[in-house]
Amino acid sequence: MSLSKHSTTIIYSLFLTVINYIIAYLLSSKEVLFDFKNICLIFLFSYIWLSLYKLYGKTKTIICLCVISSLIGFIIPALAFKSEAMFLQRLMKDFLFGYTLLILPILINQLLSMSIKHKKKIVIIDTLFLTTALFPLLLFTAYYTIFGVPISVDSLLAVFQSNRQESLEFILTYTKPSIIFLLIAFGVLIFTVIKFLYSKLIPHTLVPPPIYKRPSYLPVDNCPSCFKHRFC
Repeated sequence: MSLSKHSTTIIYSLFLTVINYIIAYLLSSKEVLFDFKNICLIFLFSYIWLSLYKLYGKTKTIICLCVISSLIGFIIPALAFKSEAMFLQRLMKDFLFGYTLLILPILINQLLSMSIKHKKKIVIIDTLFLTTALFPLLLFTAYYTIFGVPISVDSLLAVFQSNRQESLEFILTYTKPSIIFLLIAFGVLIFTVIKFLYSKLIPHTLVPPPIYKRPSYLPVDNCPSCFKHRFC
């Protein structure tokens, strides 16, 4: 990467950092104006997103995944803002989690594609990863949809301590169209990311093509013009 391209990436990274931080600040309780540690982290991951964008041939897929990651990062702060805005430093943890969430499947996709030839195995691994990573976000959003308040620590402990019968009764009692829509939306999100990874980001994209090796010699019996030479 030349110096000018490197400078351009830094400038765009600063732009993304400013935009994301302004949105995060507006959704927070505004008790801190500048949080330099998290500003540096946003800049770092913005730089990684832009590097992936250039590394994969400036495909729009990376832009879509970056936008989806930002939206995932702002879901919980946006829901909490309606009832009680989060502290900025607490909010940044949720945002950075979402902002970096989809970087990992891209890296997993590339690393596994170098050793695993069957796409189905990579799809299963990435799907399990995304489902596990998105489960806390699904739990928080579903709880907020049902009760209208962010989930608390006591409520979370009660959820994990409930038995099978209590869980079944809870599901039957509070299942409504909005929850079904929410589950479908998360399923579509996972399917969309997997589709992006395996229809747009082809495995082995970063592996250099094999170098053509010229044969050490060619037969010269039928080449009179090369009688005194070893190579044609």
